[in-house]
Amino acid sequence: SSSCLPIAVTGRAKLITMRTMELLSSLLEKRSVMFRLWQLVIFTIRAVSPLSLFWLMRVAYVPQGEVCGTLLGVPSAYLYNTATAWAIIEVLFFIYYVRTRAKLELDDSNKRQHRCTTANERRVLIERCVAAIRGLDPARQTKSDVNVNVDGDGDGAVPSPSVPFRQTIEGWFLGSKLEDITLDAFAEWAAWAFFNAELADLTSDERTELDGNLKWFQDQVRWHFSENTDGSSGESSGGNDLRSIRLTLDKVHDTQRPLIAYAVIGVMHVIGYLGIWCMGYRFVPPDLDSVDGSNNGPALRIYSRGVSSHANGSLPVVFVHGIGIGFMHYLALIASLPADVPVYLVEWPHVSMQITGGAVPSINTTVATISARLRADGIQKACFVGHSLGTTAVAWMLHNSTARDLVATTVLLDPVTFMLCDSGVAYNFLHRTPTSVIELLMHNFVSRELFIAHTLSRHFSWSHNSLFVEDLPRPRHRATPTSDGSTNNTTDITTTIVLSSGDSIVPTDRVKKYFAQHQHRKDIEVITLDDMQHGQAMASLFAVRMIAGRIRAACTVN
Repeated sequence: SSSCLPIAVTGRAKLITMRTMELLSSLLEKRSVMFRLWQLVIFTIRAVSPLSLFWLMRVAYVPQGEVCGTLLGVPSAYLYNTATAWAIIEVLFFIYYVRTRAKLELDDSNKRQHRCTTANERRVLIERCVAAIRGLDPARQTKSDVNVNVDGDGDGAVPSPSVPFRQTIEGWFLGSKLEDITLDAFAEWAAWAFFNAELADLTSDERTELDGNLKWFQDQVRWHFSENTDGSSGESSGGNDLRSIRLTLDKVHDTQRPLIAYAVIGVMHVIGYLGIWCMGYRFVPPDLDSVDGSNNGPALRIYSRGVSSHANGSLPVVFVHGIGIGFMHYLALIASLPADVPVYLVEWPHVSMQITGGAVPSINTTVATISARLRADGIQKACFVGHSLGTTAVAWMLHNSTARDLVATTVLLDPVTFMLCDSGVAYNFLHRTPTSVIELLMHNFVSRELFIAHTLSRHFSWSHNSLFVEDLPRPRHRATPTSDGSTNNTTDITTTIVLSSGDSIVPTDRVKKYFAQHQHRKDIEVITLDDMQHGQAMASLFAVRMIAGRIRAACTVN
């Protein structure tokens, strides 16, 4: 209510001041000069709102009539009035932030939303996750593959899980030792993972199913969690130190930023919009009667560029950007897309650090909007290109039985959709303590932004976003004539995956190992860019040219 607003504002102001002081103390840690400089920049940005409030409090004790003199030739009174006006705007924006955050905290639209709706579907998902972690194809899984005891040291040794399973489980529990994780704590986590719910909210049938799956899982990994001896659940809300990552149930972690920060980002968005406008892209109204959105427009927008002559048999391109500053980050790649095919750019304002980007498009709306647009233009198949979080939209299309037919080929850049059964993406986005400049910038300028943090913590459904080899477009074989009159059967590349070796978000090594066990899929190409971080390829002319070439090749597969 409005009567609670002053208390909420004061509380948030105290919290921001505490976090600012924590950041200031971290400046004293031993880091590189560049790391400390960026920490100082971040500290300065965070200090704007508290300083604005302090300035207005000071104004009450220092009337304007007492201000005199000049500073660098500028009248002090003018500077005083300018600073006061700016402080008022920043404080008003801070109130807007508090109200918006409170509104977002009430969002429960993703409650109990899980891709698996039946016991059989959940068991299949669990089996795929176990096989993915083990690095084997489920079709080739045997009992001898399952009962491997890599840690055993002879007769009488206590069975232990393999290193990948130990690392995965401990990762979901924020580094807690496997021996310290109780069965109840793991059940709390599993209730989120496979029902998107609290353990206490499961029905009796769901709890029975979960218990059966937990027993099966423990037998598979050769590790049985200890029973609680104190009656506590052992999870984060149980009052002890054992915490797990449960994305859509955990607290939203965001850091407030001043209006001037959004103003700078707004300038970047203007540059991005001007860039795609000069390339011929225009906004296309959604072809649906009703879509998710807000008073500021639809929650996702599509921009298209027509072509004077469409290359015969070539596929159109659908591009979905990732978290960041919208299209500006991708101007070089967009300019390099094939000029002889229609191109559709899908914009997600809610992850573009836009000041009004609170509306999150649902999975169904995203799939329906893209599908309706393509079919309205008479397009039956397309090449889907996604970067980072944008690859989740491609996953949604592939999971939808109707929309899947529209996806002929895919080019997935820094994909966050593979090995989501591993804690890497969730931990790196929201829980990692930055140790490098790139991690520091991603942590403070991207993942902790209000609307992005809300999206990741309330709408990142790992079950909907996950892709396995079985989900990718089917292989396409063609007979190629040879000089001697015979034919060779060749397989077209239908999926190209571009990874960055230094990615601080995607667990690149694990994704590569996963695909290394599926080399029978000749239609899948995995490329690793050496010495590159997440998203850095968009700023590399060499990488952009390589990616554009792969997209052009993917457009010829039909």
